[in-house]
Amino acid sequence: MAGPIGEQVNTEECSRQKSLTPGIVLIVAGVAMSALTLLVLHGEQQRGLDSFCWTDFGPILPGSAETPLPFGEFSWFPLGTACSYYYSQFGGYKSFDPGWGYTTFLTLGTLLAAAGILTVAVRRRAGAGTGTNRTPLPGAS
Repeated sequence: MAGPIGEQVNTEECSRQKSLTPGIVLIVAGVAMSALTLLVLHGEQQRGLDSFCWTDFGPILPGSAETPLPFGEFSWFPLGTACSYYYSQFGGYKSFDPGWGYTTFLTLGTLLAAAGILTVAVRRRAGAGTGTNRTPLPGAS
Protein backbone atom coordinates (compact mmCIF):
# COMPACT_ATOMS: atom_id res chain seq x y z
CA MET A 1 0.00 0.00 0.00
CA ALA A 2 1.40 3.42 -0.93
CA GLY A 3 1.59 6.25 1.59
CA PRO A 4 0.84 9.90 0.98
CA ILE A 5 4.27 10.55 -0.57
CA GLY A 6 4.55 7.21 -2.33
CA GLU A 7 6.45 5.22 0.32
CA GLN A 8 5.28 1.86 1.46
CA VAL A 9 3.12 1.77 4.59
CA ASN A 10 3.03 -1.39 6.67
CA THR A 11 -0.69 -1.78 7.36
CA GLU A 12 -0.06 -4.50 9.91
CA GLU A 13 2.13 -2.13 11.95
CA CYS A 14 -0.51 0.62 11.73
CA SER A 15 -3.28 -1.69 12.92
CA ARG A 16 -1.16 -2.91 15.81
CA GLN A 17 -0.48 0.66 16.94
CA LYS A 18 -4.16 1.59 16.68
CA SER A 19 -5.10 -1.41 18.78
CA LEU A 20 -3.28 0.10 21.77
CA THR A 21 -5.52 3.19 21.68
CA PRO A 22 -8.39 1.79 23.81
CA GLY A 23 -5.98 0.76 26.55
CA ILE A 24 -4.24 4.12 26.52
CA VAL A 25 -7.60 5.92 26.68
CA LEU A 26 -8.59 3.80 29.69
CA ILE A 27 -5.30 4.57 31.44
CA VAL A 28 -5.62 8.32 30.84
CA ALA A 29 -9.29 8.34 31.94
CA GLY A 30 -8.53 6.35 35.09
CA VAL A 31 -5.54 8.47 36.09
CA ALA A 32 -7.50 11.68 35.42
CA MET A 33 -10.50 10.46 37.44
CA SER A 34 -8.32 9.41 40.38
CA ALA A 35 -6.28 12.63 40.27
CA LEU A 36 -9.38 14.84 40.20
CA THR A 37 -10.91 12.91 43.10
CA LEU A 38 -7.75 13.33 45.18
CA LEU A 39 -7.52 17.01 44.20
CA VAL A 40 -11.08 17.71 45.40
CA LEU A 41 -10.44 15.74 48.59
CA HIS A 42 -7.24 17.70 49.17
CA GLY A 43 -9.15 20.97 48.77
CA GLU A 44 -11.68 19.80 51.35
CA GLN A 45 -8.89 18.92 53.77
CA GLN A 46 -7.11 22.25 53.19
CA ARG A 47 -10.22 24.15 54.32
CA GLY A 48 -9.89 22.43 57.65
CA LEU A 49 -11.72 19.41 58.93
CA ASP A 50 -13.67 21.30 61.59
CA SER A 51 -14.71 24.13 59.29
CA PHE A 52 -15.93 21.59 56.75
CA CYS A 53 -18.31 20.20 59.38
CA TRP A 54 -19.42 23.68 60.45
CA THR A 55 -20.31 24.85 56.95
CA ASP A 56 -21.17 21.84 54.81
CA PHE A 57 -23.46 20.00 57.19
CA GLY A 58 -25.90 22.80 57.95
CA PRO A 59 -26.36 25.05 60.94
CA ILE A 60 -25.18 24.20 64.40
CA LEU A 61 -27.92 22.71 66.53
CA PRO A 62 -30.17 24.92 68.70
CA GLY A 63 -28.63 26.01 71.98
CA SER A 64 -25.27 26.46 70.31
CA ALA A 65 -24.03 28.77 73.06
CA GLU A 66 -23.71 25.82 75.44
CA THR A 67 -23.40 23.11 72.79
CA PRO A 68 -19.83 22.11 71.92
CA LEU A 69 -18.88 22.80 68.32
CA PRO A 70 -18.79 19.94 65.84
CA PHE A 71 -15.43 18.57 64.85
CA GLY A 72 -14.15 16.67 61.85
CA GLU A 73 -11.59 13.96 61.38
CA PHE A 74 -10.11 12.26 58.34
CA SER A 75 -11.63 8.92 57.39
CA TRP A 76 -9.89 6.35 55.20
CA PHE A 77 -12.93 4.14 54.65
CA PRO A 78 -15.13 5.62 53.39
CA LEU A 79 -12.69 8.24 52.16
CA GLY A 80 -13.39 11.82 53.26
CA THR A 81 -14.15 13.87 56.36
CA ALA A 82 -16.19 12.30 59.17
CA CYS A 83 -18.04 14.85 61.33
CA SER A 84 -19.04 14.48 64.97
CA TYR A 85 -21.87 16.54 66.48
CA TYR A 86 -22.87 16.84 70.09
CA TYR A 87 -26.42 15.74 70.84
CA SER A 88 -27.70 16.57 74.31
CA GLN A 89 -30.46 13.94 74.11
CA PHE A 90 -27.77 11.25 73.63
CA GLY A 91 -25.44 12.87 76.12
CA GLY A 92 -22.51 12.76 73.72
CA TYR A 93 -21.20 13.01 70.19
CA LYS A 94 -22.66 11.23 67.20
CA SER A 95 -20.42 10.67 64.17
CA PHE A 96 -21.49 10.87 60.54
CA ASP A 97 -19.45 9.13 57.86
CA PRO A 98 -18.49 11.19 54.81
CA GLY A 99 -20.41 9.14 52.29
CA TRP A 100 -19.10 6.96 49.51
CA GLY A 101 -18.50 9.53 46.76
CA TYR A 102 -14.72 9.89 47.05
CA THR A 103 -14.22 6.17 47.66
CA THR A 104 -16.35 5.25 44.65
CA PHE A 105 -14.65 7.65 42.24
CA LEU A 106 -11.15 6.74 43.41
CA THR A 107 -11.93 3.02 43.10
CA LEU A 108 -13.44 3.47 39.62
CA GLY A 109 -10.45 5.54 38.48
CA THR A 110 -8.02 2.93 39.76
CA LEU A 111 -9.98 0.11 38.08
CA LEU A 112 -10.11 2.02 34.77
CA ALA A 113 -6.34 2.56 34.83
CA ALA A 114 -5.73 -1.09 35.73
CA ALA A 115 -8.03 -2.23 32.91
CA GLY A 116 -6.12 0.03 30.53
CA ILE A 117 -2.77 -1.38 31.60
CA LEU A 118 -4.10 -4.91 31.19
CA THR A 119 -5.53 -4.06 27.75
CA VAL A 120 -2.23 -2.61 26.55
CA ALA A 121 -0.29 -5.61 27.90
CA VAL A 122 -2.61 -8.15 26.26
CA ARG A 123 -2.65 -6.33 22.93
CA ARG A 124 1.12 -5.92 22.90
CA ARG A 125 1.57 -9.60 23.63
CA ALA A 126 -0.89 -10.46 20.85
CA GLY A 127 1.04 -8.19 18.46
CA ALA A 128 4.37 -9.81 19.40
CA GLY A 129 3.47 -13.02 17.56
CA THR A 130 2.98 -11.22 14.23
CA GLY A 131 6.63 -10.29 13.91
CA THR A 132 5.86 -6.60 13.55
CA ASN A 133 7.75 -5.50 16.62
CA ARG A 134 10.53 -8.07 16.69
CA THR A 135 14.11 -7.33 15.82
CA PRO A 136 16.35 -10.27 14.91
CA LEU A 137 19.21 -11.06 17.24
CA PRO A 138 22.69 -10.43 15.89
CA GLY A 139 24.03 -13.56 14.25
CA ALA A 140 20.63 -15.26 14.13
CA SER A 141 19.43 -16.46 10.76
